[in-house]
Amino acid sequence: MLTYYPNPKKIFVKGDREFSDREKKEIAACWKGGVDGAVIAVAEYSAEILLCELVAYSAVYAFLHGGKIDVQPLCVSGRVICEGSFLVGKRSKQVSTYAGCWELCPSGIIDQSSLLPDGSVDINHAVLKELYEETGIRSVQAVRPIGIYREKIWDICLDIYVQKGTTFSSGEEYDLVQWMNPHAKIEGAWVPLSEELLKLPI
Repeated sequence: MLTYYPNPKKIFVKGDREFSDREKKEIAACWKGGVDGAVIAVAEYSAEILLCELVAYSAVYAFLHGGKIDVQPLCVSGRVICEGSFLVGKRSKQVSTYAGCWELCPSGIIDQSSLLPDGSVDINHAVLKELYEETGIRSVQAVRPIGIYREKIWDICLDIYVQKGTTFSSGEEYDLVQWMNPHAKIEGAWVPLSEELLKLPI
């Protein structure tokens, strides 16, 4: 079940997460190989601060695929809006979670490239980075916060407004990307967070 949290006043990374020997073995057993960069995970939440730590992506992969390890990845998700329509994508059958499901674009785990020198996290940078990687869109009119939703992961959600005529493409994560009128929802399976965000007013 998704739970809503107001945005904290600050999002801050305190340092690297240290894993026990047992956790390291669990991660190694689950990891399938590939790029294993540093991403951001949540350590503590309060109305004042979302305190985070850096972890290897392999630890998040293990957590999401049944490993006995407690890692709470921090993600970002957006609702791209143009004249009352949302940009949606059908997830590729090759992705490791929610394959073949529809979702609002963009969405992804926040990596260390959005970390500022003072330890704070640039959320706008994170969501616009995901937007470009997943759809090729560079130019936006405005970005506005929605809040945080949590189920298995923490998702910071934002509205992204683009102008009419904005062109886009589908990256490796999607088989199809298109505009959708919220009053004519596409039939099929949807990622739970996207279903929740579609209920919100524009």
